[in-house]
Amino acid sequence: MKWGDINLERGHIDVTKGTVLVKNENGPNRTYQIIQEPKTKNGYRRIPITEDLVRQLKRWQVLQYIEQMAEGEEYEDDGLIVTTKKGRMVSQRNLATKFHRLLDKAEIPKTNLHSLRHTYATRLLGFTRRWFKNCWAMGV
Repeated sequence: MKWGDINLERGHIDVTKGTVLVKNENGPNRTYQIIQEPKTKNGYRRIPITEDLVRQLKRWQVLQYIEQMAEGEEYEDDGLIVTTKKGRMVSQRNLATKFHRLLDKAEIPKTNLHSLRHTYATRLLGFTRRWFKNCWAMGV
């Protein structure tokens, strides 16, 4: 996801792309990640975000800028939100590993990143009764 996909003033995220692992025939790794458009029209959606998340994202934007300035010319600024310290895309495997370490540190039972989607849906239903809008936001 890129910063351009988030509207911090209006409090929403526009989902217009996703990452996919692709077989690597010629490289040192067996797979690599690409960014591509969603497979279906339901993959395109607008997700509302809370004021707290907006504040956290603004804070993250500042921290990321500080990292960018520290790295200088070596920083690859592609507008990505979640990056390595050099601005590169974080692999799905490394993101999952970091997520599991954070769960362990917080003493939360191990789960996968995809389960956050279900948590979001459950919480969203708690805030509103507009089922159709909830299904649309989830891309269902």
